[in-house]
Amino acid sequence: MKVALLIRSLELGGAERQIGLLAAGLQERGHEVSILTFYDGGRMAAELQAAGVTIVSLGKSGRWGLAGFTLRLLRWLRAERPTLLYGFMPTANLMTLAAKLALPGLAIVWGIRSSFPDLSQYDRVTRITYAIERKLARLANRIISNSHAGLAPYVSDGYPEAHAAVIPNGVDTNRFRPLPEARQRLRASWNVGADAFVIGIVARLDPMKDHATFIAAAARVAAVQPQAIFAVVGGGDDRILAARKQQAEDLGIADRIIWAGPSQDMPAVYNALDLLVLSSAFGEGFPNVLIEALACGTACVSTDTGEAADIIGAPERIVPPLQPTQLAAAILHVMQHPDAEGQKAERRESIIRRYSVAALASRTENVFLSLQP
Repeated sequence: MKVALLIRSLELGGAERQIGLLAAGLQERGHEVSILTFYDGGRMAAELQAAGVTIVSLGKSGRWGLAGFTLRLLRWLRAERPTLLYGFMPTANLMTLAAKLALPGLAIVWGIRSSFPDLSQYDRVTRITYAIERKLARLANRIISNSHAGLAPYVSDGYPEAHAAVIPNGVDTNRFRPLPEARQRLRASWNVGADAFVIGIVARLDPMKDHATFIAAAARVAAVQPQAIFAVVGGGDDRILAARKQQAEDLGIADRIIWAGPSQDMPAVYNALDLLVLSSAFGEGFPNVLIEALACGTACVSTDTGEAADIIGAPERIVPPLQPTQLAAAILHVMQHPDAEGQKAERRESIIRRYSVAALASRTENVFLSLQP
């Protein structure tokens, strides 16, 4: 098959990582794959091109630069004639419909990468995009969600369940693995001592990730655990970053937090942490950070969002969203019950068994093959 995958950009992010893994996995299975991006560049573009993935930038000039972008998309599709076009996330999904209008024989697949968001937290354009997507969902040939938890609210909101398939994300376990030297190197750059217990959140600065609850829980943990250090890894909204720094100052823990910013060496980040915390309030489908961290052997605590409970598999490490006291209690439980011999290896083996890139590619291929005449 000749497959085109459409995504906004190749900046660092969970969906971007998944599209790269899928492209590589499908290529290994003998398919011709191209990734089409709205915008030029992106920090993952060079990495994917080095791995032999074809990347085509459609040169979108900005949020409203639709005309030229759409013409370039249609021109590429007419020239290359892919078997199908697979969109990743709402705006890309809607663009697949424009392509189908111009090329009626083109099969289109929509990707749902999160559970339904709290739209009150986002701007008017985002709310309108989701509303249009809901109205037009029946026009997609198939819809792929990365989790049952993520798909359910969309189906309840009117998306056609008969067109839907659930395919869990995959993780490159050759890349995400225990790396003791990387752990030491990054912790040294953070000025973290060997006895420190580093608790990290790895997430873009976005309302759904709820860094406020993480900081509030951190203050409760810091009050009783002097060896606890907290790392905030990820970029995004500068207003959220400023608000969270002010919150840390107000709570008296500013000197206990490492504001690490975004990182291109995520295996080193996960290895540097003693515990990864996912504090999301809403919107998660299949949290990539959990399978990546667990593949590195790193323990995880999460709010009960998306498929987190199934991925982690330990009820005492799952708490309700928006509850900093309960989140702090779960963190303290992990600190008070150190890993027994072999637990890190068990975490990794569980991820290898359940979430391989080969399984991701094979399951997606089966959906694609079902669309062929």
